[in-house]
Amino acid sequence: MLLNPGPAVTSDRVHRAIAGPDLCHREPEYTDLFDRVRRKLLVVGGVGDDWAVVLIAGSGTAAMEAMTGGFVRPGRRLLVCQNGIYGERIATIARRLGIEVAPVTAAHTEPIEPAAVAAALDAHPAIDAVAVIHHETTTGLLNPVHEIGAIADARGVPVLVDAISSFGAEELPLPGTGLDVIAGTSNKCLHGLPGVAFLLVSPRAQARAAEVPPRSLYFDIPNYLRAQERRTVPFTPAVPAIYALEAALDELLDQGIDRRRAHYRERMAYLDREFARLGLEPVVAPRDRSGSVRSLPLPADVGFEELHDAVKRDGYVVYAGLGQAAATSFRVCALGNLEIGALEGFIASLERVLVARRAGREAASPR
Repeated sequence: MLLNPGPAVTSDRVHRAIAGPDLCHREPEYTDLFDRVRRKLLVVGGVGDDWAVVLIAGSGTAAMEAMTGGFVRPGRRLLVCQNGIYGERIATIARRLGIEVAPVTAAHTEPIEPAAVAAALDAHPAIDAVAVIHHETTTGLLNPVHEIGAIADARGVPVLVDAISSFGAEELPLPGTGLDVIAGTSNKCLHGLPGVAFLLVSPRAQARAAEVPPRSLYFDIPNYLRAQERRTVPFTPAVPAIYALEAALDELLDQGIDRRRAHYRERMAYLDREFARLGLEPVVAPRDRSGSVRSLPLPADVGFEELHDAVKRDGYVVYAGLGQAAATSFRVCALGNLEIGALEGFIASLERVLVARRAGREAASPR
């Protein structure tokens, strides 16, 4: 049972979908599939047909790179909000592409301060866009993207949002918020399979992309948009993964987006109660926590490999810590097609590890 922040546990319906018929991506049958997926992504995003959808064969990092390189004009800067490894990854991508970065930083357990973004925008008039991670899974933290969007929008600066670990699970209203580009992936909160990265692009950002000379052949956003107008694609898509994504989107829309979010909140509330009972306090304050990921301190005298291997023997996979707390934390995620029974089994397994370690310490202590 996967309790890592993606790929997620998927349903039988999603697995069956990858066995759909072979398609040539230059034929109308594929275009029809793309059109259906595009419309469903727009529904999940809560935006209209004036927003564009770009599907890219690749991981979430492909969406990050396409977004980072596609909307900053030559000679301008990208303000990058950095309070975890994924914000740092955007900064690394930007520098690799020759884009100057204006960083706004915070500790990995603290959200980005909107006032710091405002100050940076006012201090650096050459900033052409703001990039921010919505759900920074380094620690399971949510950044205040809507406050940041309002600040940037008031200054006419578009905001590029990495929603790879939040799209479909966290509140992310888009129209009128100043958030112009949303990067996502199929295999996290949408409960699809790996292989499809995507961007949702506002009309303002579409116009901006047309002003940016391509920094990459594969991630040339206007090229994707022009191909869509001709009802084709510039490169071979991951057709089986797109079949699976459509099935996952159908599951989400059948369930209802609000009910999906409630599903996450209920499961994390259960885990939070159990972590408290076991004496494990997440590293992020309650007000800033996401609905799907917790970063927890490793128990005393327990290394990550020992904990990982012990719970894996019982059928559960947890993730190592990242970033500033990498050596002292581990992460648990309630992402995907998970029921409470699976989480109860995991808690029982985790408790056995803690009890055994406690008994070992007591046996070793002098009497």
